[in-house]
Amino acid sequence: MRNALIPITTQLAIDVGAIAGGLIITEAIFEYQGMGYFFITAMRNGDYPQILPWLMITVFFVILFNLIADIVYALLDPRIRYA
Repeated sequence: MRNALIPITTQLAIDVGAIAGGLIITEAIFEYQGMGYFFITAMRNGDYPQILPWLMITVFFVILFNLIADIVYALLDPRIRYA
């Protein structure tokens, strides 16, 4: 059973990054005043210094959840060892 959880953990980590990217679309469609709206407005105005910190936060969360998935792999399967 624990070996079957490894692909699920991988998919979960990938989906969290997709959810963070999908928030931009959701906020644009429903016109919520959030970070997605800020990102879309900055893109339309060509304000790249405003876009870069937002992208860094998004990339940080994707990397963080992938790291968490790698750590969970070692907990799920004792044959996986990190040196």
